[in-house]
Amino acid sequence: MMDQAKRRVVKNMFSLLSLKGVDVLVPLVVTPYLVRVVGLEKFGLIAFSLSFAAYFGALINYGFNITAARDIARCRESGEEVSRIYSNTMAAIGILSVFTLLLSSMLIALMNVDEWLFFGAVFLVIFQSSLPVWMFVGHERMTLVAVLGAFSKVVYVFSLFALVQSEDDYIYVNALYAASALLTLILSMVLVKLLLKVNFSGGGVKGVKSSFKSGFSVFVMQVSPVLYNNSSTFILGLVAAPAAVGVYSAAMRVVEVCITLGRLIANAFLPYVAVDMRSRHGYFAKLMLLIGGVATLMTFVFSEFISTLLYSTEGAQVAIWLEWLSPSILFGFFYLVYGVGYMPLAGQEKAAAKISLTVSLVGLLMLLVFVPMFYLMAVVLVLVGSRFLLAVISYCYYRKSLLV
Repeated sequence: MMDQAKRRVVKNMFSLLSLKGVDVLVPLVVTPYLVRVVGLEKFGLIAFSLSFAAYFGALINYGFNITAARDIARCRESGEEVSRIYSNTMAAIGILSVFTLLLSSMLIALMNVDEWLFFGAVFLVIFQSSLPVWMFVGHERMTLVAVLGAFSKVVYVFSLFALVQSEDDYIYVNALYAASALLTLILSMVLVKLLLKVNFSGGGVKGVKSSFKSGFSVFVMQVSPVLYNNSSTFILGLVAAPAAVGVYSAAMRVVEVCITLGRLIANAFLPYVAVDMRSRHGYFAKLMLLIGGVATLMTFVFSEFISTLLYSTEGAQVAIWLEWLSPSILFGFFYLVYGVGYMPLAGQEKAAAKISLTVSLVGLLMLLVFVPMFYLMAVVLVLVGSRFLLAVISYCYYRKSLLV
């Protein structure tokens, strides 16, 4: 018989998956549409701009999605304490957002790029990273998280279909997404106030410093993979033709759909595992690895069918690289289980941060050395290899902790 806690997490998971299915479906709708309307070259430029902005998104997130959700889950019965965590975290996010806007403005001015496209990407990550999703996760209100995400993406898709209808319209893509993210941010803050009954009542400068300090190790752990995940697209965009970036990004969208599925499940399990990690993590791990293995096998076997279905005449180019990238799905699920989904909850944030940073720096170094020589092949091999190392090392630490 399934106990009440497991029933609740399964209910949360299926609620989240049913409503957040839009996160899985939207890339499968938007990416083929953009490739068809604006072409692989302009799609590559869009991906390049988003890879630039993603560095700042990782900075603003700062690990609050883990640390703030964890802290709220453990004290959600205390309205005063929850309000304090909410206020301090949002203040920290605000500081990082202002810093992002100032720094990105200077960098964009120095780069020979389309400012409209790049500023749209920057505002998109600011609004998305400012969403207090961790508040709803900590309260196990997954349905609200799902509704907010679905609202943002539905607004974006309809505006995209209405306003992006020719190759020249590619410059509006990021701005439209940013506008929908801003609407969602406003709505989410209203829900926090009205439904969760949480108000701003922080601890001032001391409280904000505490938020930064508690989230630093998780920040390093989560930002480190950006050094190879995101830099793969960014560095490729610097040295290769936009069409090559478009092909790589189109293949990665399929991979990331699978990883997104894993993140949704992991988010649903976070409060459940955080309460009694040692006895509950095994149930979480078995389910995640089963789903990750099936997703990897299906992507590899049906890569040509998937690519042709999504990208039509461009599918043959994409299918080759999708096959090469498919193992990274399983490695990503392993890291979600034994890295992000275990080590921070077990008090091993510093060890997790060191692992992630070391592997990511090695991956970044390899990208800088080999991408200018081998282009797309180097990007794919470095990304898959880096995810493999993260998965193996995280699992080894997990096994070691069981023996203590």
